[in-house]
Amino acid sequence: MAGLGSGAFGADEPPFWATLPGAARGFLSHVHAGFTGVDGESYGLAQPSYMATLAAWAGWPTGIPGWRDDTGICATRLLWLSGSGDNMALCTSPDLPPGQAAKVWAEGETEVTDFGAALDELLLTALG
Repeated sequence: MAGLGSGAFGADEPPFWATLPGAARGFLSHVHAGFTGVDGESYGLAQPSYMATLAAWAGWPTGIPGWRDDTGICATRLLWLSGSGDNMALCTSPDLPPGQAAKVWAEGETEVTDFGAALDELLLTALG
């Protein structure tokens, strides 16, 4: 991983790393280990060492109490990649078809969509 700091990935790859499309994994591994807004976790792809399951990212590593989601995917099987501040998290999962992502809103709603389109939308959101 030329040009990346030793902390870019942490000790291990993130859980469910293989659920990211190959182009996203390649970008994070060989070009730029994270591309976000100034908070380090919004409006792009977070540094791989920050990636965790949605449940762990939310502070509930064994599962979010009362979790319900329209897709039937457990929060411990969603890989948190980034978000739009406090409102929406962008995730992938081994329970989704390849190339798909889940947009998970703070209110509990989930939308399954094309990964590339969701990432483009997230990147453009930062521009206002």
